[in-house]
Amino acid sequence: FEFWEIIRSNVDSIDEAMKWHDLITKSFHIEKKVVLRKNLKSTIIDSFPDRINKNSWLDWTNKILASFEIKPKDLYICLREILTGKKFGPSMNDLLTLIKKDEIIKRLELNCEEKD
Repeated sequence: FEFWEIIRSNVDSIDEAMKWHDLITKSFHIEKKVVLRKNLKSTIIDSFPDRINKNSWLDWTNKILASFEIKPKDLYICLREILTGKKFGPSMNDLLTLIKKDEIIKRLELNCEEKD
């Protein structure tokens, strides 16, 4: 039920809902890694919250923004792509609460790389 509340405004069919469900519940990696500026990946991982709740996305991104020079919108788009493989979708505040913490860490490790 919580899943449906979070994704319903972003889907037009059962197929799309199933794709979001798989994206949230199954492991995945994206073909073309998201390229980050030097030291951003470690900042993102080091700033990751201990617990995931409704405020985690905001707390996490604010912590990153406080210690790394990046436009908020650029950070949000990068993180969304790393975690979902998509540029658009449901609110990351809500979506983050549906993905297991170890899966989030795995996606952060696999789906991005830094350039020098």
